[in-house]
Amino acid sequence: MTIDDVENYVEQSTTVLSSTTNLDEQTTRTKLIDPFIRLLGWDLFSGDVELEYSVSMMSSNKQVDYALEIDGEPEVFLEAKAGKSSITDHHIGQLGDYMQSEWVELGLITNGRQFIALNLEPGEGGPPEIVELGNVGIEELPDNQWLVDLLSRDAVEAGDAHDLASNIAKREEALQHLRNNREAISRELADVVGRDLSEVIYQESTELAEDFIDDLIRKIENGKPVSEEPSSDPQPTKEISDNLVRPPETANQKISRNQLPGKPDDLVAVVPGKIERGLDFLFRNQAWGFVQIGKNPEYIAFYITGGDGVSAVWYVARVANVVEIDEANLEDDPSDIIDLSDPKERKKKVIELEPESLYELEDPIPYSKKYPMSLRYTRLEKLRTAETTEDLF
Repeated sequence: MTIDDVENYVEQSTTVLSSTTNLDEQTTRTKLIDPFIRLLGWDLFSGDVELEYSVSMMSSNKQVDYALEIDGEPEVFLEAKAGKSSITDHHIGQLGDYMQSEWVELGLITNGRQFIALNLEPGEGGPPEIVELGNVGIEELPDNQWLVDLLSRDAVEAGDAHDLASNIAKREEALQHLRNNREAISRELADVVGRDLSEVIYQESTELAEDFIDDLIRKIENGKPVSEEPSSDPQPTKEISDNLVRPPETANQKISRNQLPGKPDDLVAVVPGKIERGLDFLFRNQAWGFVQIGKNPEYIAFYITGGDGVSAVWYVARVANVVEIDEANLEDDPSDIIDLSDPKERKKKVIELEPESLYELEDPIPYSKKYPMSLRYTRLEKLRTAETTEDLF
């Protein structure tokens, strides 16, 4: 799924919405919602999509319009409403009740014009809570790729949707804090910058601080990485060797992407990592952990951020095995990195690399518009030919 796929869906949907003024629920499902489910990578004709899924509520049974399933277990509940109607708080609460009843963590309610994503989170000392992750209009979908990524079959199957939902919830919490405390935060920033400066400079600092907060809010709202805005020239401008020290055994291992062996449709897992942490683990262990992954890719590629201007897919390796944490042959102690007492953490796996297969790319793929917040899949042909990260997914 690419940004072009999302934009094509939006164009087709807006045409339907503008040409039909009285969309009932069935027509909305056929013309707007079913295509959206296909966009997410779910096959409507497979056993992974169950229509009218039965939910036990008190003394009666209710039905959820769509249950998106992995291995027969519902992972996402989707409720459809007629395009001619509005989505109310009652509708949202009803979907939340269904999710709580069946302990389904992700939910979406849509009328084809409006998409409201919900997440089920454990309550602190009480019942689980329903958190609204976002409310996105049809024309806003291309600028809110997080919603498509969150509900995609790849993310759900890999187990990444939980982490994505958590990140999105934290983002919304941060946005709310920035909006509610904009003036106070701006004053604090100006105080730090202008503490020893003249009153004139202090006033300028206040105005610049307000502009900074407004820009920060806009970037977070658009789902873009705050400190990784691409330049007009998307090519990396700084060698990664200026930003990290590589162990000697990997220092001279470089390869051009068009030299990567394999079939065009070989599966590639793309994972995010930081210079400041993560790469040491990679080099030391010749493995990557700890991830929720449901497939066996031929390659793993590493999207690296950090340092001065570094934001690109810089490394690639052949995958030897995907193993349980207890089976991995690691130099590092996993308990120093993750909480092994957490059942969800214990489900994560380690991707072991083939010996001497880790390469630094001679032609790294620079960031533009889209980047992997967690593990994402692509194909080897896309890895070979991508001009920017936007072309990978």
